[in-house]
Amino acid sequence: MPDEVLTRVAGCVAALTINRPEPRNALSPSALEALRAEFVRLGSDPELCTIVLTGEGDRAFCCGADVGFSQALEFPRIPLTINLLTEDSAEGLQAFREKREPNFRRRQG
Repeated sequence: MPDEVLTRVAGCVAALTINRPEPRNALSPSALEALRAEFVRLGSDPELCTIVLTGEGDRAFCCGADVGFSQALEFPRIPLTINLLTEDSAEGLQAFREKREPNFRRRQG
């Protein structure tokens, strides 16, 4: 299985790509965990000036949570994972924001 989140860093710019084009980059629990970990890691990098979040392919940036996982696994797992992503990522992104001027970009998948 390919990595569900790809990270590329060039100079002071990091690009995070949700790499699940077939389900329109729907967020599985493992993709959410990978995003959370990368936001925390990148948020503490003093060399970065921008983090770009995008989706692989041209059909969709991200259609939301992968409901197939919530049906196959215990239902509370995805909302719980989204909550962890929000709380932990907020900490990493807060550290990122405190060190530099905010610089956000949006790009179609």
